[in-house]
Amino acid sequence: MKIGFIGLSHLGLCYLAASAEKGCQVIGYSRDKDLLLSLSEFELSVKEPNLVKTLKKNKKKITFTN
Repeated sequence: MKIGFIGLSHLGLCYLAASAEKGCQVIGYSRDKDLLLSLSEFELSVKEPNLVKTLKKNKKKITFTN
């Protein structure tokens, strides 16, 4: 299953990571190129336990785009 998320705020990132963890291919969309660059380097302004760990673990299932 493929799922897209528009808006990569705290909630969007958590849902994206959880969906990837469940086995879905996910696409995260944001117009903010600086945010996308930060996400590609796993530098998050969001503080959530295990979020970075989950994103790294599932990076092959996750695509970020603008």
